[in-house]
Amino acid sequence: MTLECHARVGASLLEGNGLFATRKIDEGECVVELKRPFIAVLDIPNIGTTCAQCLRSVTEAEDMDPAPDLNHCSGCRRVKYCSRQCQSQSWKRSHKYECRIFRSRDPPPLPSLVRCMIQLIVMIKNETISEEEKRNIDRLTGNAPHLEPSDTLPVGSAILSAYDLVRCDPKCADVTIEEVNKSLNMVMTNSFALVHECLDPLGFALDPLISTANHSCDPNAVVIFNTARPSIRSIRPIAKGEEICWSYIDANEVRKVRQEQLSNRYRFECRCPKCTSNDPNETMPQSEVEHKIRRAYVSANLEPDPLQAKRKLKAIIRTAQEHKYPITREPLPDVYQSLLVACSTMEEWRTSLLIAIKQFFLIDPKLYPQEFFVTRVVHAWSLFNLFRQVVDRYKEVDDYEGFQRDWGIADMVIPNLHLTQFLKKNVLKSHGPGRFANSVQMFASDVVEMIDTAPPHVQRYIRSDPDDAWGQFERLKHNKIDLSDAAPDLILDEPSNEELWEVTQRSGTSKIDVHE
Repeated sequence: MTLECHARVGASLLEGNGLFATRKIDEGECVVELKRPFIAVLDIPNIGTTCAQCLRSVTEAEDMDPAPDLNHCSGCRRVKYCSRQCQSQSWKRSHKYECRIFRSRDPPPLPSLVRCMIQLIVMIKNETISEEEKRNIDRLTGNAPHLEPSDTLPVGSAILSAYDLVRCDPKCADVTIEEVNKSLNMVMTNSFALVHECLDPLGFALDPLISTANHSCDPNAVVIFNTARPSIRSIRPIAKGEEICWSYIDANEVRKVRQEQLSNRYRFECRCPKCTSNDPNETMPQSEVEHKIRRAYVSANLEPDPLQAKRKLKAIIRTAQEHKYPITREPLPDVYQSLLVACSTMEEWRTSLLIAIKQFFLIDPKLYPQEFFVTRVVHAWSLFNLFRQVVDRYKEVDDYEGFQRDWGIADMVIPNLHLTQFLKKNVLKSHGPGRFANSVQMFASDVVEMIDTAPPHVQRYIRSDPDDAWGQFERLKHNKIDLSDAAPDLILDEPSNEELWEVTQRSGTSKIDVHE
């Protein structure tokens, strides 16, 4: 169901059809919002903690309206739901048929790519979709480039798995391998990342309307989610009749990497202004150091042991510092983000906070010029929560002097005030109304209320910031993170084809971004 739409489908000068604005759209506005994608499939790590219909998780913070207790589907016990309503909606749409297949064959946990193909085929064959939805899917299928199983090794495996399982459904007994291959081509070239509001990967989604929007490395829009609701939001003003484009890949990658990713996955060459410019940063050849850093990051991404992954990531940062590799050049921003996640998991709060400060003041302003860009807002939210985590540890033991000594910041409240002001100013542009915006606004109100109820002299101090606590906080961007436990050398393991495929699925903001 379409909740909001200010775009139409039309012939594109870029490729096939595209989306075009039906009115003038300001920056940070909703262009399209749907109640749910046509198909949304959770990846394996999230199946046990997330409702398969509304996509709320039991692991989320209380302020994010987490799912209540989840219950397995009583038939297949493969997916979980938070309510009878969610289970009923999923059952009517596709799970009735998927469940039958799971009960019949009891396969091992399936990659989300295979589950998406199965859902697509059974929905079409069992006619659970409308004629309009069928026409839209046919349009996407007709535009999909043909991929051979030899193009990438896991493709052949995905085709065979889907073909073997889907034929367990009576209406799909006559499905041919060619039909499955056709569905795979369409899914691979039109699916997009299913993510949490904070950009944590959940799986991937397929929707004909959103997938109609073409790619540009210099986009005017982004795709975001509010729980199960996907939307396209503008990141700059869009004129009436202008084509709406978003980036299928990480647009901050260098041109050579972007073109390789687009060619390998989507079978086209991008000719956007960014790809045809003479910007020396785009045309700079890859150095030996960059080549090693990229290989080492693949190895770190595939490391199952969090402690070893952290050591590998720190070795990459040490090498980058030794060779003056720019902190804003890929893959270093991704390396820092991966290290932040690893250190937060291990409750290494000092390193996590310093990385978040570097992101807020050094990395993100260069990569994302718009303050309201979704990545900047999410990183600011992460910084706000990390700073609260650190401050609370000093508050618990009434060690305010220890906080000032360890961090060189004159006041605990002033950085929180600035961060909540930044978030409140930008969250409705980045995400629009929803539980994430509600959470941000709740914390912002709490900070303001705390200040307003303080004695007058405290209020004056906080609002005037005579000791420049915000400046002291910003200057932490220059502090080095502790690399004493880094691996002694870069780990340059040669990944297998399957492992390379897995990393490809994780990359940037590509249409598929799954962790299996």
